[in-house]
Amino acid sequence: MKFTFTQDQQKKEEMKTTLLNTLVPTYMEKFSKITLLPCYKPGPYLFGFKITYADILLANVLDTIETALDSEILNSYPVMKSLKDSVFEIPSIKTYAESRPAFVSL
Repeated sequence: MKFTFTQDQQKKEEMKTTLLNTLVPTYMEKFSKITLLPCYKPGPYLFGFKITYADILLANVLDTIETALDSEILNSYPVMKSLKDSVFEIPSIKTYAESRPAFVSL
């Protein structure tokens, strides 16, 4: 996230606002539409009941967005929230997430 390295606080806030109001909603809507693809299979993960690297990667991105920008942001995107929650409920991932270093505040 480019704005994390910006020293100018006003510019940083403008960039964060753009992220929250433009980029994040655009991509959340696109990712949420995965359930409309012909290859989609109902289940907790992108392609059904088997987890893939894509699920883990996307869940990590979603967790970072929640932690860094807005803890309530995924409430507007239930498909993405469900995916993230499903991935983070896997015992080994849950254990790691609970023991990893805290996220540094932006």
